[in-house]
This record gives sequence, C-alpha cells and structure tokens, in this order.
Amino acid sequence: MLKHILIFLGVLLLFIFGSKHIESKELTDNQVKAEVLWQVTQVIDMLQTIEIAEHGDRWVETNNFLGSDPSTAAIIPYFAMRGYAHYWITNNIREDWRWPWLIVTNYLNIDVIEHNHSLGIRIKLN
Repeated sequence: MLKHILIFLGVLLLFIFGSKHIESKELTDNQVKAEVLWQVTQVIDMLQTIEIAEHGDRWVETNNFLGSDPSTAAIIPYFAMRGYAHYWITNNIREDWRWPWLIVTNYLNIDVIEHNHSLGIRIKLN
C-alpha cells in the first residue's frame, strides 16, 4: 500500500506543479485545512478502492467511472486526477462558494469511507 500512496502523491504533485496557475484570491488558513482534509480522505478512499480491487471475491466496486473490477493502474491515476480537479476547483471557485464546496465534498468523502468501513473494508499499510 505504501508504494500506491507514493505513486499517487507523485502523480498528484505533477498535476499540481505542472499546471498553469490562474489568478484567484488566496485560500484562508481554514480553507487550506479543509482542502488538506479532503485530500487525506481521498487517499483513504483510494486505498479502500485498491483493497476492493484486490479482493474482488469479497467486494465489488460501485464507482461507475472505474467499473466493477478496476486495476490499480486505473485507480491511482483516477484518484490523482480527481485530487487535482478538487484542488483546482477549490482555488478557482468563487470565493462565496468555497465553504459550501468544501463542506459538501468533505462530507461526501467521509460518508463513502464510513460506508466502506461498515462493509468491512480495511486498509493495511504493509
């Protein structure tokens, strides 16, 4: 799992630092924390998705973009692009929409993680 995290972070950093920055108002410290929370919960979701893919006899992936039996080679780029897209939107969305965006998207990530956990999906970092 650690190698999956490192690959994911590498791809995400390439997207973030390789993108052209659009001029927008700076995020507040609390908005940065909310974005970091979203990125962390997304990594957890990614690791749960990899766990589902590696144990197809126990669980079936329900993400329509990935399909019912995705490979790790599909999962990591999908989550890296999703992470970059969220980061980009957070930085470029209208200032008065940032908090609703961050609250709703964090809630959705946490809800998915909790649902997966209730199904018995656990993350093993070995």
